[in-house]
Amino acid sequence: LVFMPETYFVNDHRQGFREQQDPELERLVPPDAGAGLAAPSATMSAVADDDTDLTPAEFVRWRREQVRRLKMRRELFPGLPENTVIYANFNQLYKIDIDIFRSWLEIIRRVPNAILWLLRFPPAGEMHLRRTAERLHGAEVAQRVVFTDVAPKHQHIHRGRIADVFLDTPECNAHTTAADILWSGTPLVTYPKYDFKMCSRVAASVAYATGAWPPARVPAPEYDAAGRPMSNGLRLQATLPRLRDPLLLGHYMVVNSYQEYEDRAVQLGRGLHWDWVTLRAPGASAAGGPIAAPASAAPAGATGVPAPTRGFPGDPPGLPAVSATASVADLGFLPSRAATTHIFVPRGLAAQLRRQLFLTRDTMPLFNTVRWVRGLEHAFVQSLRRWRDAWDVNVARNLREYEFVKQAAER
Repeated sequence: LVFMPETYFVNDHRQGFREQQDPELERLVPPDAGAGLAAPSATMSAVADDDTDLTPAEFVRWRREQVRRLKMRRELFPGLPENTVIYANFNQLYKIDIDIFRSWLEIIRRVPNAILWLLRFPPAGEMHLRRTAERLHGAEVAQRVVFTDVAPKHQHIHRGRIADVFLDTPECNAHTTAADILWSGTPLVTYPKYDFKMCSRVAASVAYATGAWPPARVPAPEYDAAGRPMSNGLRLQATLPRLRDPLLLGHYMVVNSYQEYEDRAVQLGRGLHWDWVTLRAPGASAAGGPIAAPASAAPAGATGVPAPTRGFPGDPPGLPAVSATASVADLGFLPSRAATTHIFVPRGLAAQLRRQLFLTRDTMPLFNTVRWVRGLEHAFVQSLRRWRDAWDVNVARNLREYEFVKQAAER
């Protein structure tokens, strides 16, 4: 048994699943798109919703990723309103037990602009789950459970960015899939239900290997309906010193009960609101001059987009406002437009987690291939040394026994 630092999970995402170059994307978000940004200040104390807390290089990487996500989302779900919250689970369907499926349905019931995205993995499970959803929560909720076919590995990993939140299965967690989804930048919610059952703790291990917020970019405190802080962390904090850092991203993704699981997922989904952002940083200029907001990005009301509303009947207190922004066809993001200057993107804690996960994936412990290879090599060397030491002990003992038996025979 080999103990690996951070997480046991071995993967090659950083080497094998990079995004391909896209000339159209580079035209929309050129290398100088973040040129107007000042260096992040050491006195900053929170993530900036407008991304002005990023370095110029980070701004370019993040805007390009946002465009990739919008394009892929539109390709896979062409009729989906832009303000839809997509909860997803890509595990094999045998991992879904009735308790977690009931929780998922309750989550999308509490988030009326949400869908639950599952895979036909296998296809025979789709009809059974649809019938169960309708029996438990009625036709309206059941219609918001969406299935797609399993994609090839490379496409599957990049598709993960389409989801807003990945919902894990507590009985048997996502393993490789958890690493896949975090590589895409999508945050997950997981409940390590059993301390003694390793397959129920895998996703928590993976989530806690994603690193921590920089002190200058910690999100403003948020609380769920029960008044629990979003970053209250895992029950194992008391026994594992490495989990006591309050800035760990894992605290926002790992929960302690089914109820907390539901509340956390709802909080992340309901906390999202959508707004227009520029493809270039404030102050950056395009070839034709400074960027100006297009007429289509006028304030709410001028475009027919309704203003945000707060809450839904039957909601517990303490939930954030829910965006009621409608999908307006002529305002949709169309990358083929030569003069595209703005994109319509989500903001909120789930989006902040996504940004941090994506921008740090090349440096976080989870995807540090060199580190775990060196750790495994060190473990092999230590194992061989211990084996040799034990072998020498056994040889010496056998020699002593041989001499003892030989002397006894000579008497």
